[in-house]
Amino acid sequence: MKILITFFYFLISLNIYAANKQVEYGPTAVELIGKLKRETFPGRPNYESIKGGDEIETHYYLSLDQKIDVIKNKNDKLMSTNDESVKNVDVLQLVISNDSDWAKLKKAGVGTSVKIKGTLFKRHTGHHHSRILLEVQNIRIQ
Repeated sequence: MKILITFFYFLISLNIYAANKQVEYGPTAVELIGKLKRETFPGRPNYESIKGGDEIETHYYLSLDQKIDVIKNKNDKLMSTNDESVKNVDVLQLVISNDSDWAKLKKAGVGTSVKIKGTLFKRHTGHHHSRILLEVQNIRIQ
C-alpha cells in the first residue's frame, strides 16, 4: 500500500511540473523567452494563395521555450475577444511598432534566443497568423 501511495504522489507531482505557465491578456505586460522565427503567408485579397495572386505577408514570430495558457486579465472590465482562455500556446506573432525593435530583430536573425516584454491579445483579423499575438514593448537578445 505504501508503494501505491508513493506512486500516486509521484504522478501528481509530474502533473504539477508539466503545467503550462498562465499569463494574462493585456494591459498587463508579460516577459516571454523563445526563439525568433519568420514565416510567410498569403494576404489580401483572399488570404489563400500567393501563387494565386494574394499579397505576401511575412512576419516575425516568437517560438516559446515553454508553452503558455493565456487567460482573461482580471483588471480588464471590457467585453472583447480577449475574454476567452487559450491553452497550449507555443508560437506568438510579434506586433512591432518601433524602428529600434525592427533593427534588433533583423540584426539578431532567425533562430536567435530572445526575451520579449509586451502585451498579449487574441487574433481578430486575417493578418493575424497565430492564435495569440504579442505587442512588443522591449526585446532583449539572450
